[in-house]
Amino acid sequence: MRKLLFLLAFSVVIPTQAQDYTKLSAHLSQLVRQQPSAAAARGPLPHPILRLMTTTDGLSATTFAADYGCQVVDSIGRIYIVSIPLSQVAPLSMDRRVERIEAERMPRPAMDVTPGQVNATQVYAGTDLPKAFTGRGVAAGVFDCGFDFTHPAFLDAEGNLRAKYYYNFLWPNDDGTLGHALQTTEEIAEYGHSQYVNSSLHGTHVMGTMAGSAVDGKYQGMAPEADLYVADFNSQRSDFSNPDEHTSATAVLGFKYLFDQAEKDGKPCVVNFSSCESITLTRQRSLEAEALLQLVGP
Repeated sequence: MRKLLFLLAFSVVIPTQAQDYTKLSAHLSQLVRQQPSAAAARGPLPHPILRLMTTTDGLSATTFAADYGCQVVDSIGRIYIVSIPLSQVAPLSMDRRVERIEAERMPRPAMDVTPGQVNATQVYAGTDLPKAFTGRGVAAGVFDCGFDFTHPAFLDAEGNLRAKYYYNFLWPNDDGTLGHALQTTEEIAEYGHSQYVNSSLHGTHVMGTMAGSAVDGKYQGMAPEADLYVADFNSQRSDFSNPDEHTSATAVLGFKYLFDQAEKDGKPCVVNFSSCESITLTRQRSLEAEALLQLVGP
């Protein structure tokens, strides 16, 4: 049975009729369970709140609008963006043609509360531990792309940069080769940020999550006093279309540079690599089988 998905926006009118809560997402269920007096005291919401709805073939976008007084704003394939009063959520949930109505809050920055939620604050304090652990004396390594070393999350309490090592895979050398390491904090500070990408975002985000200093007293990473060691492949996505230039071996080489430098500096090292590959294991095995057949013949 083919299904349609609807994205809904509503104004605040709390329904009093029966509704099927099993069809509603958690946040939407919470809204419709509120007492009318609470909604009246709060007044109308300043902006619409978006909804997702799954229906069966018996309810088209046109019929949906006619039956429930909704306005279809736009659609993407079978996903519809619809403006609908909150008062219609209850009758919609009781419509046998409606399978699911969803709405959750938008994601928001959470690094101001995450350390407490994962008990990192107890680790910082040394609660029930031999000592406090904040990353001091440890090399926090990241193999990623796009670093901004001017970001306040990379500075210590005195305003000094915490980066101790930076390897740039696309740094052009005088002999025509690529790849160069900066091995002092002063050199890294002068360099400033990745040079060959449109922005210095992803590596900055990952390193901040792993080992960022507190900014304005919050948004602190997991190891806020660790030394920062960076391997920057410093490339656009299109650079990875040529397997002769970038493969998994590039990452392994970056890991080796980070671990070797940390060992040279006498520090334990932990490396983060945030990456993914869309090829599935099944497809990988199929490719390997095809290659084997080419080698041995029919």
